[in-house]
Amino acid sequence: MSRRVLIIALHFPPAHTTSTRRILKFARYLPEHGWESSVVTVRTGFHRHLDETALAEVPAGTRVYRTFGFDPRHSLSIAGRYPGLLALPDRAAPWFPFATWRALAIARRERFDAILSTSPPVTAHCVALLLHDRTGLPWVADLRDPWAIGDRGPLHGAIDRTLEPRVLRAATRIVVTTRPHADDLARRFGDEVGDKVNVISNGYDEADFESLPAPRANGRFRLAHVGQLNADHRGPASFLQALRHCLDRGLLPADSEVAFIGAGPMAEGGELQRMADGLGLGAVVSIERHVPYRQALERMMSAAALLLLQPGDALHMQIPSKAFEYLRSGRRILALAPARSATAALMGRHAGVEVAAPADVDEIAAKLVGTHRAWQKESQFVERDLSGCDRRALAAELAKILVDSCDPGRAR
Repeated sequence: MSRRVLIIALHFPPAHTTSTRRILKFARYLPEHGWESSVVTVRTGFHRHLDETALAEVPAGTRVYRTFGFDPRHSLSIAGRYPGLLALPDRAAPWFPFATWRALAIARRERFDAILSTSPPVTAHCVALLLHDRTGLPWVADLRDPWAIGDRGPLHGAIDRTLEPRVLRAATRIVVTTRPHADDLARRFGDEVGDKVNVISNGYDEADFESLPAPRANGRFRLAHVGQLNADHRGPASFLQALRHCLDRGLLPADSEVAFIGAGPMAEGGELQRMADGLGLGAVVSIERHVPYRQALERMMSAAALLLLQPGDALHMQIPSKAFEYLRSGRRILALAPARSATAALMGRHAGVEVAAPADVDEIAAKLVGTHRAWQKESQFVERDLSGCDRRALAAELAKILVDSCDPGRAR
């Protein structure tokens, strides 16, 4: 007999965000391991961008409950300002009462064996905490990122210091995506939290790649960055300066191209285009704001090489989810990441990857030239061992953790 898990997730199809893929793939593959799911999420109008094609991957037996919620920054902002109290602990806070009410109603009506919540936003864990307290169901908290990144101000900081330990101590099991994050939790909260932390990395879905058309040959050197850019944590300024340096000195072909695909906020406001134009790269750089997931993979596979940006020290424990899709693509990769970051550690283990310090323009330029030369001289496809990183295998790991959460005495 299948067990059932109630998932609390703000990001779920058709939401077109980088956060959607992880929980979607869990929901897709958990039934193969004896777990059916229902999902409490937010109404589709909450999300600014949708990808309806992702709905086809939601298993037929999955019940999806969409509740009211809004983002105060998008709905109530005047001249860029909005009521900060409506964004505590994060901008999903207005979703909390509606999601909680619906989750409790569903739990009274249907039989569940466990709860699974995923963040960011951490509001999802607040919903799950109340649900766990009221129902007594075992609860697995999945933290895709650290609870808070950077200095969020005194009020946010005070709330984070209250909520984070309460959630982590109450959860039956905790899942994080990297070993450094797990070690950080153990260091800060001791064995009470550290002993129940499990690592399930992000990954890729082989089925997504099997259905792609064969890449079309293109003689031009085309570098692609797939995914959102963020001026604070994932900005391209140093890379663009290095690109300008290489072109000026004839170190790259004059017809080289750089494509930013699904660049998000930096593209929407024109910041990325202004940055490129300011360096005289307007004819070299192409920008697409948002692209459906499948098209993004197709563009990834048609590139000569891929650009990975993880420059912020605040993100040193995390690995961008697209890193695994980059590795699976077989394309050469230029990764900008701090030397001691989890991203640098992962990418440095694989062939066909150049890693450079994010702020060192000269090093970035040298590694960019090296990437181009390797693409010219060697096979364009790089074989890599990614055993254990397939989404189907990762769902099997989660299924075991869910089973263990239902039987606290069971060895992990």
